[in-house]
Amino acid sequence: MADPVTGSSWLGVYARAVVVPAGRQAAAIWVGCLFIAAVAFGGDGMHPHDLTDMALADPTGIGLVVVAIWLLVYLPVARAIVRAEAARYLQALPHGHVGPVIVRGGALVGLQLPWLVLWTLGAGARGVVVIAATTVVLVGLAAVRAPAARAGWPGWRGPLGALAAIHRRALLRRAGDALVRGAGLAVLAGGVGALFVRNNHLTGTSGAILGAGVATLMLVPAHLGTLAIFVDTQRATTWLARALGIAAPVRLAALAGGLALVHAITAALAVGVAAIILSDASTIAPWLGLQLGIAACTAVFETRVVVRGVAATSSAPLVGGALASAALAVGALGVFGPVGLVGAAAIALVAAVRA
Repeated sequence: MADPVTGSSWLGVYARAVVVPAGRQAAAIWVGCLFIAAVAFGGDGMHPHDLTDMALADPTGIGLVVVAIWLLVYLPVARAIVRAEAARYLQALPHGHVGPVIVRGGALVGLQLPWLVLWTLGAGARGVVVIAATTVVLVGLAAVRAPAARAGWPGWRGPLGALAAIHRRALLRRAGDALVRGAGLAVLAGGVGALFVRNNHLTGTSGAILGAGVATLMLVPAHLGTLAIFVDTQRATTWLARALGIAAPVRLAALAGGLALVHAITAALAVGVAAIILSDASTIAPWLGLQLGIAACTAVFETRVVVRGVAATSSAPLVGGALASAALAVGALGVFGPVGLVGAAAIALVAAVRA
């Protein structure tokens, strides 16, 4: 057995405790970035240097937005690495002090693979400087701890309010990282949607339909993290709700309300970013209406996804259900226009009731 102070056994366990969970979180970011890169950089789209050149030429505008997106998306991963709370029990054992720093530093940089590829291919040496600067900022932000929430007596009024409050508190207490990552992806979705509209020279309702469709598909990764929290909460409260005689429609309404709130926030954030880029009220106003309508439609459909996911043993049904709900709304909007959302909402409502 290796020496307990400096040997590789302790360091290997430390790496598995810290790097592996962070890698799982980073893998979701990689998948989302791969999907976005296929849309933004594929075919006749942009090249990495196009985006990096625009960011460097306008550091307080485009540059700030690009950096803010990455900070929001990657901060949960950086927090898991910097704090290393999963390996706190190992600190009680004899160990060296240089090895853990090297492991965390390598993971912190290496797991930023999409960011590394973008800036090294797009800006070369200047990109390395940007990567180093953003990494320092990430370390500082990850080290900041939010104040502990004070316990209070819940002011629930009726079963619907009680279940809705349970879902809301579960999100705030357990889905902080997923919400931060979702906000970053929502900013990115709104930006890419706006660029699609501007590059195709569309305005008004036609531009709003295109932008809302692109943003909706790109918002799917933003919702997956919170879906898992809703599944856990639904699984934990279903037996209690049944024991108290709370009707199934009430349980579904509370769940749908929580999902709709998350979708509405990400939708509004995406459209807000698009408004900054386009500055065209004739496009942004209908886009906001369509995006909120899609948010309501997909939230109702995902109610069935969450209920079905309670009995599932993997996350595959959640991913497939989220993609199906977005495809339903986007397909109806693209084929039938705004009226198609009414039909999509009806289908989603029937699916939720039959969950």
